[in-house]
Amino acid sequence: MREANGGAVIPSGWVDVGGDVASRHPLHGMRGWLRFFSLWMALSLIGGIVLGIGDVQMLASPQHRLGDTRSIADGAFGIAISLVQLVMAVQWFRVWPRFRVAFLVVVLAMAVASIGLDLWAWQEVQSLPAGGQREGAEAELADQVASDVLGIAVFVGFLLYMQRSRRFRVTFEDRVRSDDPLLTEAH
Repeated sequence: MREANGGAVIPSGWVDVGGDVASRHPLHGMRGWLRFFSLWMALSLIGGIVLGIGDVQMLASPQHRLGDTRSIADGAFGIAISLVQLVMAVQWFRVWPRFRVAFLVVVLAMAVASIGLDLWAWQEVQSLPAGGQREGAEAELADQVASDVLGIAVFVGFLLYMQRSRRFRVTFEDRVRSDDPLLTEAH
């Protein structure tokens, strides 16, 4: 790899410039779209707590059927997602350099788990006798699948933003594009 301004050129065209150089970059800081995503992360903190409490209460309620394995799995998945939301939101506000990669892992894990739970639910719905109960369950499952697809699409959009955003990269990862004017000014 060749060096530019003391930083390694990453194959994707991004150059590590270090925290001191990055902090002087005009795009550095929580401005622009990063403010919107910061609000989203703040709401994720609150939402993660509220949803996690709801899932714990659901699992602990006397109406909950302990023999319903899928229901327990759904509740456990909800609690896990709530915890992940909390951890990722905290890491966002810490401006963690590995946030983008960690978020990719989280999205992939959520997608796999969501697909697995949806397939499990579909199998259970197919085992119901034809009629009103099955139709209602199919409609509920269709809503859940649509919600899962929308959620994953939003997260993929956020991942694409982080991958392409110069502001995100300079603020979180201390990286600039190899053709950034900051590099030419330094020489």
